[in-house]
Amino acid sequence: MDWNNDYSCAGKGAKRRRISLETIPRNIGTRKNKPKPYLCRPKAAQHETTKREERNVTERGLKSKIRRLTLQTDTFGEVCDELRRANYPGSAVLVSTVRNEMREIVKLLIEEGLIDKQRLEGYRREYQRERKR
Repeated sequence: MDWNNDYSCAGKGAKRRRISLETIPRNIGTRKNKPKPYLCRPKAAQHETTKREERNVTERGLKSKIRRLTLQTDTFGEVCDELRRANYPGSAVLVSTVRNEMREIVKLLIEEGLIDKQRLEGYRREYQRERKR
């Protein structure tokens, strides 16, 4: 743009591309849509989800429970379900982090020969049988 405000160096179609004040919306920044229903829950629904009493456990206790469940179960979903059934507080991110760390440790111990893989699988099967009872 020139100092004279004449757009002579803007090339072909400069007049067509220029924005007029009428085309700019007046209330920029105002929210036109309502908030999503899952982001803004009514207060009654929040109280319904907190009715369940959560166990009062320490950080170490929660991590050790996740580690134990990692040894006893195969999948991430099973660990989350077991924690939910036992009313342990903990997010999926926490479970994922601790579980991945424990799985790496178990893999290393299996590679070094300190844990027998067949015995670990038998331990998991035994846990599944006890849980079904």
